[in-house]
Amino acid sequence: MLNDEARSIARRVALICALLFVTMLAGCPSSCPRSTAQPQGSAALALGVYIPQSAQSVLFAERLDALVEAMAASAGQLPVETKLGLMRETWTAQLDHDPLDVASWHALGLWLDRPAVLFYTEGRWVLAAAVRDASALNTALSARAQSGDVAIVRGKNSGFRTLRLESGSAPAVPIVHVAHGRDTAIFVIERGLWSTGWQTEAADLVRGERLLLELLEITPERRWQGLARHGELIKSTAAGAAPFHGAVEPGPWLLQMRSGGGHARLLLERLAHQMGRVHFVARHEPDARKLQLHLRTYGNPGEPVVVADLGQPKGEMPMVGGLIKPGVLGVVRVSGAPEQFFELVRSALPATQRAELDQMFRDMAAELKIDVKKDLVDNLKGHVIVVLYGIENRVLTPDNPRLVADIFQLKATREAVLLPIHERAAMERTLDVMTQLSRGNLRRQAIRDSIQYAWLPDGALEWALILNDDYLIFVDSAVAVDHAIAYERSPHPRGPAVSELGIEALFENTNRSGFYLDVGSAANILAESGQQEAGRWLQAFQSVLLTTDDIDSIGYTDIELVLSPARSATGE
Repeated sequence: MLNDEARSIARRVALICALLFVTMLAGCPSSCPRSTAQPQGSAALALGVYIPQSAQSVLFAERLDALVEAMAASAGQLPVETKLGLMRETWTAQLDHDPLDVASWHALGLWLDRPAVLFYTEGRWVLAAAVRDASALNTALSARAQSGDVAIVRGKNSGFRTLRLESGSAPAVPIVHVAHGRDTAIFVIERGLWSTGWQTEAADLVRGERLLLELLEITPERRWQGLARHGELIKSTAAGAAPFHGAVEPGPWLLQMRSGGGHARLLLERLAHQMGRVHFVARHEPDARKLQLHLRTYGNPGEPVVVADLGQPKGEMPMVGGLIKPGVLGVVRVSGAPEQFFELVRSALPATQRAELDQMFRDMAAELKIDVKKDLVDNLKGHVIVVLYGIENRVLTPDNPRLVADIFQLKATREAVLLPIHERAAMERTLDVMTQLSRGNLRRQAIRDSIQYAWLPDGALEWALILNDDYLIFVDSAVAVDHAIAYERSPHPRGPAVSELGIEALFENTNRSGFYLDVGSAANILAESGQQEAGRWLQAFQSVLLTTDDIDSIGYTDIELVLSPARSATGE
């Protein structure tokens, strides 16, 4: 389970996701005038001159009103009401301005249909947008200054006026720092607006003001280094039709999370250091209730990795139609070179367990004449297909300390795992030896053209393996066994369920990996298991399909989210 600090960080990251995923594209009220200029696909990139190197998350919006509407929709559709509600209350008190109301931004004198950028740096969110009427914004700032808590001063850049806290003001008061010129306005949102129970101290207010002034005069060498690479993504994905695009650096977010120490912490730190910036483009198809994300992921060139990528599989994709039926909870596909995948899994083990595993393999070779690499690893074709039929509610209870481990070890689900193989005889020989050493727990039975190996301690089935000429299937429940037997009798390439679920893309390309999840069903299961908050986050969506391909050490990932009908029809 996540501790309180991890939940806080996760919610902040989730807020970015909310802005991307729950995108409401309804028009501005007719009373709000529009600019005659039509923004181009990369028009928002011009605001990159205000983004510093320290930015961890960047969200470009081709229109300010779309960004505001996305934030407002997030407050109504996802569990971010507390965070956005606090920001809304404080911001309104500071500037007499509702940040979640499009008309309010128009009243401040900003262009609604011109680009804006929202980014996170030094613990603060910063918004930069185009100014339509500088006098309107001046009037708002002047009215705020009359309260005596703040003053309007001339910044280092003579073209900007800044709103800052007076030196004698009381501490522990969150404030929105504002600077604007003729073309651009910048808002620095204090940390206190995004974290309940946390007060902004006087020293933090000084840092917030300093950050604001620094953003006005960022030299080229201090600007965000991801701008050029992001521009390449925009060109390659024809982002002119995309309302949002941006980038996130997952590493810093991960390092702020507590993992309980030990080997888990080491793995988290390794993952954080090896992850590079993730660039994305977001699109919304209202008629199809679909949200699409196109991502590019880059590793950190300064960090060594155990396995650069998973490489190429050594065989064709297996037939999957017999296993995938209407109503399945999820499907996972991993494809790559078997030895590289094995080495990746091995590298994730603690050093003592790696040593024990290596010794066990040596003992198997010496005593049983089983060469693990030749008879097992090299015998795999490099494709793994996991079909999820259900979830064990007892594993998902909030008080389960091994929740994450149980999920990754497949103890939380009822599934069938399909592993294509090259040679049946070598696999059969290995499993027969294991049967002899199992003291009667692993039982062998030949059925038609297959051999079933069932693990039956105390006479109760825990799992089984079904070996055929060109595949091995692992199952762990009666439901999965029934599907595996049906597949053994009549496998076929894909079947109607694959088309019905809309997951054809998951099985394209030789080395593609990815997953499909029936999010609506998963949300209900989580809620029934006591994971109400997790269920609330998922209820906005019906399903998700993710596919990823590695090309020249760059990850190309596509995510397609289908919105729940009740939420997507009216945006409520």
